[in-house]
Amino acid sequence: MMILAAGDTSKEESSIAGREELLPASVRNESNVTANGDHDVEGPPKKVARLSTTHFRKPLTNQELNELKETESLYKSNLFKLQVSELIAEVSVKAKRQRTVEVYVNELQKCLLKLSSSKSHKLIDQEWLTKRGVNIPLEQEPWEVKGNFKFVPPTHVHSVGSFSAGLSCKPHVHADIAVEIPLECLQEKDNLNHRYHRKRVLYLSFIATKIVKLHSLVASVNFTYHQGEHMKPILVITPPGKLGKHCAVRLHTCIPQDFFKFSRFSPSKNNVRSTWYKNGIESEVTLVDHSEPATPHYNNSLLMDMTHSKNTCFLQQTLEGAESIQHATLLLKVWLRQRDLDQGRGAFTGFVMSMFAAYLLRKGKLSRVMSSYQVVRIVLHELVEADWMNKGISLAETAEGSCPCLTEFDKAFDVVFVDVSGYVNFCASLLCTTFLRVQHEAQLSMEHLNCNTADSFHHILMKKIPFARKFDHLFRVENIELLSAVAQRQFSAQLMDRCGDAVSAVLPHVIKVLQQGLGKRVRLLDIKLETTPKWCIDTCHPALTRGSLAFGLLLNDEYASSLLERGPDANTTMAEEFREFWGERAELRRFQDGSIREAVLWPGKTIAEKRVVCSHIVKHLLKMHFGVNEASVIYRADCLDALLTLPLRYKDPEALTYGTGEEANVHLLRCFDMLTAQLRGLDDLPLTITSVQGTSPAFRFTEVLPPVPSSTCGTASIVDSVAVPRANKPTPPWVPTMKVIVHMEGTGKWPETAQAVRRVKAAFHLKLAALLKEQCSLSCSAYPTHLDVFKDGFMFRLQVAYHREIVLMKQIHGADGTLRVRDTPASVTLARETEDLPVLTTSLHGVQQQHNSYGTSCRLFKRWLSAQLLLDHFTEETLDLLVAHVYLHSTPYTVPSSPITGFLRVLNLVATTDWKRHPVIVNFNDQLTSSDYASIQEEFQANRTTLPPMYLVTSYSAHAATWTRHKPTVQILHRFTQLAQVALPVIEEQLMSEEVQNVDFKVQR
Repeated sequence: MMILAAGDTSKEESSIAGREELLPASVRNESNVTANGDHDVEGPPKKVARLSTTHFRKPLTNQELNELKETESLYKSNLFKLQVSELIAEVSVKAKRQRTVEVYVNELQKCLLKLSSSKSHKLIDQEWLTKRGVNIPLEQEPWEVKGNFKFVPPTHVHSVGSFSAGLSCKPHVHADIAVEIPLECLQEKDNLNHRYHRKRVLYLSFIATKIVKLHSLVASVNFTYHQGEHMKPILVITPPGKLGKHCAVRLHTCIPQDFFKFSRFSPSKNNVRSTWYKNGIESEVTLVDHSEPATPHYNNSLLMDMTHSKNTCFLQQTLEGAESIQHATLLLKVWLRQRDLDQGRGAFTGFVMSMFAAYLLRKGKLSRVMSSYQVVRIVLHELVEADWMNKGISLAETAEGSCPCLTEFDKAFDVVFVDVSGYVNFCASLLCTTFLRVQHEAQLSMEHLNCNTADSFHHILMKKIPFARKFDHLFRVENIELLSAVAQRQFSAQLMDRCGDAVSAVLPHVIKVLQQGLGKRVRLLDIKLETTPKWCIDTCHPALTRGSLAFGLLLNDEYASSLLERGPDANTTMAEEFREFWGERAELRRFQDGSIREAVLWPGKTIAEKRVVCSHIVKHLLKMHFGVNEASVIYRADCLDALLTLPLRYKDPEALTYGTGEEANVHLLRCFDMLTAQLRGLDDLPLTITSVQGTSPAFRFTEVLPPVPSSTCGTASIVDSVAVPRANKPTPPWVPTMKVIVHMEGTGKWPETAQAVRRVKAAFHLKLAALLKEQCSLSCSAYPTHLDVFKDGFMFRLQVAYHREIVLMKQIHGADGTLRVRDTPASVTLARETEDLPVLTTSLHGVQQQHNSYGTSCRLFKRWLSAQLLLDHFTEETLDLLVAHVYLHSTPYTVPSSPITGFLRVLNLVATTDWKRHPVIVNFNDQLTSSDYASIQEEFQANRTTLPPMYLVTSYSAHAATWTRHKPTVQILHRFTQLAQVALPVIEEQLMSEEVQNVDFKVQR
């Protein structure tokens, strides 16, 4: 069966390259750059102007001297500085485009100010608007609410957001404007019971009915949610013509700052009455009611519309003239976007990042004279050190008057960053998991910037980091409408505060339970931020409970596969809490130290089953605490394990459990260790054995289907070391041979010719066979080139090696009697088999011991390549090294902790590597320094035409492509890259798919 058999690759050949949409044009078109750095252009070359000799005698200006010093002290190289400068120029909005958008916004503002008024209607009377062809984009539950609405043209139209501050980042350019709702449209108690939110929606809806008719000014008008908040729909206006392809205008609402008292919206105050929300009855209410639960998120939502202009003015004034900080902010926005952290509900938006840079400047941690690179480093460092979940920060200068203290914010919100007014929390909807992810990514980026061997610029700012490739385990919770019942039953106050959004009300509690249950097993838990939908004004808005929730787990290898959850001592208060948390899974157990503790034991016999222990924990906790049945939790950590299981016809019912092959591999290595001990313990050997090293893929855990021990008992009889089938019995099963290199000590007794050495080695094979039969009772069969030993159901092929044999094979005697020493095909092959391969196998075995998912990732990769009919075009060692590169050089990710993640990343490596321009360097044990990397790159560029198509080197053979010297060919390598480019998005899409039954990971449909 072919896995992920690729279809027509011609249509999707550039699917991966298209993902790096932020790549500067000069970097994307490196293929058009000539040797002198100029770009190829059509037509004859232009004549270069001759400079006067006096030009070279001019002294350097102060600016040039400062730039040279800055490059030397702040950047790793001049190339790094050029890359940063080019990226800033690429993502910045050009001055001409800025002016064009500003002219369009001014025209739009004039039209908005000239709109005509409407008649007065009750808030619940909305038929007059729906008749105009607009569908009100708001969940209006409860329906009954007091108040009237009358449209009056806005008194002011303010430019707000990043575009007005000059911080907008391409390619998604949005100009934000806010229409100020006049006082005639507002009433004193509009802060209560969703009244203002309904008025702002009606206000925007009326505007939509008017401007949609302005075909000369507007190409389309759509609704969307501001930062995914369902109570804050906004209008997205697309300009006509070419301008509409590059930018859009987002229309918000705002209200006069002094209309409501800020003190009404403190995090501890209530502005949604429970009698109205639960019963739909809005009686005469007072402005203050201390018996009601606080509604901090509702209050913050309304306050945001009161402080739009104030926060934008603060940002403009603070960063005015600070060009380096503005450029750094653009780089940080690119950094967020490449990680998909700035879009959707609960995102860490670019505006928050801009305000944080302004906060650091105000606190004196940034300076206007710093370079953009310095600013980026300091902001990332401060993000790592920040503790906004326990001790928030504030832009407010003082805490005088009735301004709430930060402690009040910390109690009401998960993450706290307060604005200049002292009342608005920028991070009110930011999930704690998203903030922890931002800190995690900042920490990784700082490590990469400090690394001298990695291409920091490319890894940090150019590489896209999809959710499916970032995390080790992915799972999706379907049927999230079930959370509505849980919210009504257990979290009614939070549901009222979130205005009926059950997912937002329950999600913080789901995260808390999962974090507590998974504990040390995971290093990071995150939720995929879904993109904010956009819809036409005449269609219905998306339902709150549609879709599903996607979670990602970054595993901790040390604890992730543990089957036992040890709890507190019995008969204690903590033991009662433990039993309450785990329910029926908790039980008393006696441990070897004599203690009796509460514990939870999870099922799992094989290594494959232990890898998905987290799935049992997640499903149990979601079912117990939130009523989500196991069928609604789609956990796809083991979806490819079936490809690594042994077919039934090869399984022995009485043999050990095979699983996905890890147990069989461990059993093989134990048998090999026993054979090694027996070889070293042989008596009467003329020379001492110095080393016994296995070189087959099974010894480095990368054999696709590790062999199982074969038994001839009952089916065959051994005659002269040959298994002969008995009458009416099937032929004994085929047993693969495991190649082993046995090095003998070097002494003066060895002959001085290659042919004589081969004869001595043949004698050693005979001697070893005789001694193993006599002293160890093993079945052996000796040959001139090797010795086959059958032990415990495995066949080991031993080959004696002598280190000087390679030197002797290099000696060539000329006709004139001269002796020349040079590489020959035979000497190169012998060196690879007896010296290079044992060292490589030992190194890769070490990688497996350090990262236990490495071998399984290799096997998946080979399985996929075999399905593409390309496995014979690569050496086993080449494929093992490609996967090792992903584990040893994981930038910008962490090291994979699951086979699927390792498999996806090696596909990404193949799909995105430019084999013509870049070598693949596998640095075992960090033996290569930055100067070694530069030397390899320099040699690669100088000799590219004579080197193999895939130049793969290791720290043990830094200047020789030992494993790719003869294959793959250019055509095979090109096809290899094409297939990876097609397969990668297919698998990632299937992993993130919301379909439950119709996902087939083995065959592309």
